[in-house]
Amino acid sequence: MKVLPAIAVGLIALTATGPAFSWGSTGHQLVGQTAYNNLAGTTAKGRVDALLKKGHAPSLAAAAEWPDCVRSVKVVAKPKRHLAYVPDQYTPAICVHFSNPKENPKGVAMMIDYAQRNWDQCDKPKSESRACHALYHFADIPVAAGRYDTKLPGAPDYDIVATIDACIKILKGEAVAKPFDQIKDYEALFLLAHLMGDLHQPLHVGAIYLDGATEKTPTTEADAERLSTQGGNKIFVGKAKLHAMWDGVDGAIPAVQLKVNKQAVDASALAGTPADWASESVKLAGEALHPANVSFAPGTGGVWTMTAPAKYNGDFVGPHQLSQVAKGGARLAAVLKQIWP
Repeated sequence: MKVLPAIAVGLIALTATGPAFSWGSTGHQLVGQTAYNNLAGTTAKGRVDALLKKGHAPSLAAAAEWPDCVRSVKVVAKPKRHLAYVPDQYTPAICVHFSNPKENPKGVAMMIDYAQRNWDQCDKPKSESRACHALYHFADIPVAAGRYDTKLPGAPDYDIVATIDACIKILKGEAVAKPFDQIKDYEALFLLAHLMGDLHQPLHVGAIYLDGATEKTPTTEADAERLSTQGGNKIFVGKAKLHAMWDGVDGAIPAVQLKVNKQAVDASALAGTPADWASESVKLAGEALHPANVSFAPGTGGVWTMTAPAKYNGDFVGPHQLSQVAKGGARLAAVLKQIWP
């Protein structure tokens, strides 16, 4: 589909965690801010500052949310088919930095331009959620595999790991293949900051595949599509979506930042590659989906109910959220320092 940029007026500045996002706005900002705090006195800080200015982002924390802001770029039918920025209840409030014409006159046009250049290179999208730039945010590796592997279903050539690797190359000034050849340098920074957060949300990398109440390990993409639980978005614990439960890093940014700062990240954890870190998330996703005495019950409308221990959220999800956000920020800083030593 060929679409032309058009600016939609208005903004619904609501903080919400939609089904397609990870960590929520708080978590992504924490990853960006944690990384930036670790760049003081480095060459990387100067290069990051220059790209933030180029992309009209007030901070790396805000830039880390930009790719989710772009997901409010949608197909509008009238007066003719085109892309427009149409925020809704899932649009993070921080997107105002990129959509307020007084603060950032070119911000909406820049988001639409990026979305247009990264719209249909991956497949032919039937909806905004299948636009190429939206597919950069995740992988769906079967947790039964216990590791990330590009040969497994759920790891297309444009998945989260492939996109992170491409962003690193772009920031190094190296050539990249399609579909990533349309990404600009400041966009690569914003994407990298965001995806390093997504990479550490376990349900953005590992997935369980269910046939009724039985877990299956798909061997083909067709099987994966048929058995998909959409990263836990189709699994409910009580009235809460499992994916949303993991997204929900709650609290004011300064207060949660102090808690994140207390999560020690061992120097050895900074070694490895994005694929190695994805494997960690697949393993953690396996633990998240297999608490003690877990069972899955299929319901109507293609969803499942998951039983979980009474204190599953507070005793398991919450502590892992903090440690994963801390790891994401520390590793983002390490990657930026490697790009610009």
